[in-house]
Amino acid sequence: MCDAANFNMDSMKFNDLKLFVDFLEEHGELIRVEEPLDSKFEVSAAIRHGAKMTDKAILVEKVKGYGFPVVGNLLGTKKRLGLAIGATEEDVVSRLLIKEEDLIPSKTVDKGPVKDIIIRNDIDLFKTLPVLTYHEGDVSPYITQGVVFMKDRESGLETMGVHRLQVKSKNRLGGFFTGKTSSEVIRNAEKRGEALEIAIAIGVDPSTLLASVFWAPFSDKFGIAGAFRGSPLELVQAETVDLKIPANAMFVLEGKIIPGLKETEGPFGESNGYYVTAQNPVIEIAAITHRKNPIYPVFIPWDREDGTILDLLVTPYIHKNIKSVFPSIANIKLFFTAGFAVIQIRKRYESEPRELIYFILSTVPFIKIGRIAHLCGCPQYVVVGLLFF
Repeated sequence: MCDAANFNMDSMKFNDLKLFVDFLEEHGELIRVEEPLDSKFEVSAAIRHGAKMTDKAILVEKVKGYGFPVVGNLLGTKKRLGLAIGATEEDVVSRLLIKEEDLIPSKTVDKGPVKDIIIRNDIDLFKTLPVLTYHEGDVSPYITQGVVFMKDRESGLETMGVHRLQVKSKNRLGGFFTGKTSSEVIRNAEKRGEALEIAIAIGVDPSTLLASVFWAPFSDKFGIAGAFRGSPLELVQAETVDLKIPANAMFVLEGKIIPGLKETEGPFGESNGYYVTAQNPVIEIAAITHRKNPIYPVFIPWDREDGTILDLLVTPYIHKNIKSVFPSIANIKLFFTAGFAVIQIRKRYESEPRELIYFILSTVPFIKIGRIAHLCGCPQYVVVGLLFF
């Protein structure tokens, strides 16, 4: 059984998804499903049920019609998320509180295993990837752990983020882009009437995955990944687009967002427990590269892993932007997928809780409502309840 206290945490940095998967299995944090399962409903159900029953990462060895496994719930506990970035469970939040001087710039390399196999002709996403259908009401299979890389041509800003991607046809995806940075990059390209080049990395190392969803708009996400890893993120030039991609990723899809075209994307059962449909951009894929013997990772929507990651990655943003102004904050707890947070303060004066709410509403964009409650028997402590979205 894996006991983080028995390891040198500084030595436990994973620059490769497979290394992390192997480590978890070796230390009792991963369970294998040996029975062949269908990519429609069965794989996602097995991962969801297995994670609920055991709290472990779940690897489905055999997906019908494909030659490689699917893994989920890798970061479904605070303990495993800490292991991914070389932190104990107790220190994971402080480890995520990185500063500008902690960032480690990315490094460009000549080659990487992500280019073991290169497909430029006869692109067929359904044939190449074991894309899963998660819920009965989903319109089609979805990629749920695709890290989308894009670059603003005028500013040179490069960014990455996880976005849900509907597989609409053999070579087309529908993208649901809600991130502040990615939305602006897409809008700028639309204003110029240009196709926006993108690359979608699936199966990146855990530090890069966490950096991609880290709440830090317009920041150096590559440098954040390096800080989490303790070493530079290695990037290699893509085949068909002017973008750098993770050299050790399992898969990369290269393509362009078609300018001026939006189509219905969804419905898809989202992490808030509702089916969501929208008019969204369409991506045309021109190339697929992948490793030999890859692993295909997924996020299961409306599951514990979503909440664990978002709670822990948004908490540092709250700490950084609020606790310096209100040192009276005693504790912060987020329940992101449930849509609320709780902040406990030891009030220094009567109006401080209300001032805290006003400050949060003006500085944290995803918090919309605040309420004040007093703890029974502890009049000096006040709980501020916050609702998201």
